[in-house]
Amino acid sequence: HAPNPPPISKGDAISLTGNLSNLAQSSDEPKTIAARAWTAPFTMGKTTFYGAVQNVLREDEAGPLLNLCVRYCRTLNLFVAADRQRTAGADASTQWFFHSDAQRWVPFAAEDAQMLETAYHQRDARPVLQTKDLSFNRAFGTLYEFDFSKDPMTQKNLDTKKVRKLGRGGDLADDGLPVGLRTYRGAWLPRVEVEWLRRSLEYRYPGYLPSSDDPAVAERFIVDFPPAPSSPADTPVKFTFHFGEQGCRHVNILEAFTAFPGEKEWLFQNFSTFKVMKPADFTANPSPTAKQPIT
Repeated sequence: HAPNPPPISKGDAISLTGNLSNLAQSSDEPKTIAARAWTAPFTMGKTTFYGAVQNVLREDEAGPLLNLCVRYCRTLNLFVAADRQRTAGADASTQWFFHSDAQRWVPFAAEDAQMLETAYHQRDARPVLQTKDLSFNRAFGTLYEFDFSKDPMTQKNLDTKKVRKLGRGGDLADDGLPVGLRTYRGAWLPRVEVEWLRRSLEYRYPGYLPSSDDPAVAERFIVDFPPAPSSPADTPVKFTFHFGEQGCRHVNILEAFTAFPGEKEWLFQNFSTFKVMKPADFTANPSPTAKQPIT
């Protein structure tokens, strides 16, 4: 949440590598390891896990540390949200979902949904289904239990004892998109960088990029995190990110995991690509302030 996390030192890098290695040796499933690391309380010196990874990627120095961090970044999607494609070709009434750790309904693959639908129609005679035969489970062989007699229905991992809500019906379908297809970000930038963001420009952002589906959160960040007097970042900007109906595979909501609940944070992955739809208009707002930023 700091605008500019402190640079990572060699000692920090060694500590980061050690922490990741220890977590990677766990016998837990990959998404559990990922969730534990991304939400871990440990720090590397004064640098958080988030900040350390961010700085390694920004420094872009070839080597084992960069390779490790790049691979690890891909694990964020493992525990936050599954692929956003809905159950392909299925009737809305036969779509099945589990409730993820991010408090979102995630669809089962078509073959798994069909198995659950068949078992659901046999629930009077057999209210509980136990199976290892799930498309996402082939590499693990974990035994899962589906209980159709409960309200809500449940899915249970019999190894970890993790219980999730189970849902049926297309009305639960969630494309992983924010309300209104928009998120917002408040930040201070040098004016020259704001002017560089001209219409139709496409660019990549070299790091994680937090945003919120609540515009008031973005506005509060501009007010609460002003630049230092000596900083060249003299221009307050309230960014608006627009999403297409097809969704975006580079962003996830972290509300269920963040240490700062209520921010409704949607986090873009490293090096996500953006296209400028509307550049800053300094004619309409020649002297922007924290209360009246460029939009």
